[in-house]
Amino acid sequence: MIEVEIPKERMWDLPEGNYSATIDSLKVFPKQSSKGMEDWVRILFQVKVPGMEHWNTLAGRNFKLNFHPGSDLRNFLGSLLGGRFFLNGSGQKFDLETLIGMEGEVKLQHYQGRDFDSPMVVVAAMYPPQSLKLTQSIPATGKD
Repeated sequence: MIEVEIPKERMWDLPEGNYSATIDSLKVFPKQSSKGMEDWVRILFQVKVPGMEHWNTLAGRNFKLNFHPGSDLRNFLGSLLGGRFFLNGSGQKFDLETLIGMEGEVKLQHYQGRDFDSPMVVVAAMYPPQSLKLTQSIPATGKD
């Protein structure tokens, strides 16, 4: 017998729910806006979905690259890093790459566009480990 391992395929079509996750990578990219070019960051999450262990289950979210009060990135990371993080770091710089490998729990939600067959998976929030009641099983969909 000659066995060769088949690498896990990437799967972006994840069910809604609360799951353990790790920040896998970050990528900064430019995006055109009415104010000109702006820097954005895409954060990829390795999500641990029960019953999908044979897939490389990923989710991502894009943010405008700024920490101004009320910004999407600041609000998102504030729930993971804690309320005092931005107070303690006031006036300083923060290396976003230190987030890579950070573990936590994500809340995945679906957004269904009317012209699309499958929903878009949205990483609604990320919290420290043991913050959420995790989804224990996923509904059978017939996909595999």
